[in-house]
Amino acid sequence: VVTVQVASNVPKNTVIENTATATSTITDRLPSDNSGSDSVTINTVCNLSVTNEVDLASANPGSPLTYTIVVTNNGPSDAADVDLRNVLSSHLTAGTLEEVGDSDVFSVSGLEALNGHLASGASATFTLTATIQGVADGVLGEEDVTNTATVSSDVSSDPTLDNNTATASTNVTVADLVVTKVAAGETAVAGDTTTYTITVANTGLSAAQNVALDDVLPEGVTFLSQQQTSGPAFSLSESGNVHNTIGSLGAGESAVFVVTVQVASNVPKNTVIENTATATSTITDRLPSDNSGSDSVTI
Repeated sequence: VVTVQVASNVPKNTVIENTATATSTITDRLPSDNSGSDSVTINTVCNLSVTNEVDLASANPGSPLTYTIVVTNNGPSDAADVDLRNVLSSHLTAGTLEEVGDSDVFSVSGLEALNGHLASGASATFTLTATIQGVADGVLGEEDVTNTATVSSDVSSDPTLDNNTATASTNVTVADLVVTKVAAGETAVAGDTTTYTITVANTGLSAAQNVALDDVLPEGVTFLSQQQTSGPAFSLSESGNVHNTIGSLGAGESAVFVVTVQVASNVPKNTVIENTATATSTITDRLPSDNSGSDSVTI
């Protein structure tokens, strides 16, 4: 019994014939049967696999994404006519697919890399860029945008198909901060105090990160104090203007603040003092127009 190693680069359907011959120093009665032959037809078997990673696990609308895709031939045969195909989900705009390095063993077109050749044990690496579409394109938040990469060969048999597809996912975050502001009354007295009640709510689908509520007090009133009456605890400013912050305001959460101000004694009668509070976040806001709330008092 003779065991041989078939080279991994022998093309599929190649016929290999092998002959064994016996000789002797004694005259052979029938030399024609001193040799025996047999042949085998080569089949190529390749365990192709693909990995797919994205640089951002969560991102705002409009963010660029980069996928790193690695195609590997785990053998035992060399792989011919290897194809990589990518499918982007909705709300992603395709950029470019590029093969990394100097190998250039694939023909790249659009989101596909075709007709590649990978020796047993070899890999090819690609980068794919894409951009998350905006709120105007229908992105609401708390949805996953994905790229699915699939590798196959038109020539070689693959005994393990469960590693031929890989999906990378990014969660898209969209908040919607809404601010309302209500004065204690329609009028206030010069030289007296009055209060404003400010509410900031997140009506979006995602948590708003690094939220700041700011109220630059107008001429004629000065800050005395403030307190938070409900909602997750903010860090509150203690003088000057209102500047309240929190690391995260969850979807559906809200907070209420009561700000006490001193009306200057020299403000003329019938002066209208308007005051505006504005909330900001590092997360994309679905409707920025309602991030501010205002109210006015007549002196």
